[in-house]
Amino acid sequence: MEEKDYQGAFSLIRQILKYPGLSYLDYLWEDTLSLLHQIIEKLEAPKLVATLEELIQDPQNVELLYNCGYYLYERGLYDIAATFLSIANKIKPDQEKILSELAINLEWIMANREICHILENSNEAVSNSMFLRYLLAYNYIMSNNLEKAKILIPSIEKSQERDALFYAENLRGMLNRAYLLKSKRSLDNKDLRGWHMVLNGTLLLHLSPFGYEEDMYGRYGYIADSYALLKLGLTRIKSVINELEMEIPFVISLPDRSSQILSHAAAKFLERPLEQWDEVGATLEGLYIAYDLDMVNHRQALEELNSHKPNQILWVHASCWTNPFPYAPDITTFLYQYNVAPWSEGRMRYDEKKKKVEVSKPNNSSVVEIANMILEASEEPNPVDDDSDFISVIEPFLNYDDLGKPGLFRNSGSRLRQRIGSPVKSNMFF
Repeated sequence: MEEKDYQGAFSLIRQILKYPGLSYLDYLWEDTLSLLHQIIEKLEAPKLVATLEELIQDPQNVELLYNCGYYLYERGLYDIAATFLSIANKIKPDQEKILSELAINLEWIMANREICHILENSNEAVSNSMFLRYLLAYNYIMSNNLEKAKILIPSIEKSQERDALFYAENLRGMLNRAYLLKSKRSLDNKDLRGWHMVLNGTLLLHLSPFGYEEDMYGRYGYIADSYALLKLGLTRIKSVINELEMEIPFVISLPDRSSQILSHAAAKFLERPLEQWDEVGATLEGLYIAYDLDMVNHRQALEELNSHKPNQILWVHASCWTNPFPYAPDITTFLYQYNVAPWSEGRMRYDEKKKKVEVSKPNNSSVVEIANMILEASEEPNPVDDDSDFISVIEPFLNYDDLGKPGLFRNSGSRLRQRIGSPVKSNMFF
């Protein structure tokens, strides 16, 4: 603080406050609040500053603790928000509002087993709240405890509360996909591809080989995407089309430059005519392509693609797993926390001659020129993944026509929410 490094000061106090808080936090609670207030004041969050000022005067005020948790949630500070809400829950247990907000923040830090533990110990609140029962059932699934989730669904379906049927159908859809996949896969705490299908109804084409058996289990932390990986995505999309005997009359590109590059390559690779979103919108049957939905930045396109339509498939090459896009594509190539496209600025490369790391400048070549670089790339061998593994995720659904059909097989209805995490836990950066 004396050196005016307010972001550095915040990073330090975050280590004290992130859930569940350091063991001695109770003894230093008032001092910690005061220091947090000083730091947040410098970081310009007026609502949070004002609420912290009130909380400093009344450190055990449950309503103020809840409000602080909510404002921290709004700023994406889920790990600290959960601590404030946990303290509120200890002071005044079994409150639906506090428990639900606590569970939602813990979801964002992927503490699903912790949510189950908290809700299991709040019997009265859970028995009186359909939404808390839904949260408990959902987090049972996220903890690979399918049978406990299944037991809760009838009480959710019978509830007269708003959206009860919607929540119950979401749970049944996940459970149906899970039980079908169990006939083909382990669906254990390392089966990232299987669980991605269970939770999101999405086919995952590629598993990262880095840290596969130790820390990441198929996800990427930081990746500088490559033309080889893009070529692999195209090859596997073609395998899916052939396996399902799909009719793909057109390749339709989303409007951003990265999507246009990938779509040009896909149209040539699949030998299909290419159409641009700005010209045809969502009117055509075919394969809709986004490099990364977070890069599209076109409100109308994103809104229209939120609904399944007959014979329209959405393939997204790169999907963030720590801050997922609100809805799930039908197919995605890989999951990342930080990613840089091959043609984008900011790729880091070690220069052997200069003996230092250099940061790339953007490749300003034409869309067609870069697309050709994808087509000319050689695929790299992957020791943890092959075609048969991702095809095994599709097979159980080929003749399935009940609740929970994956996106590949749906012709109507809203897309599923893309879930953060799964029973497969991976390391992530903060």
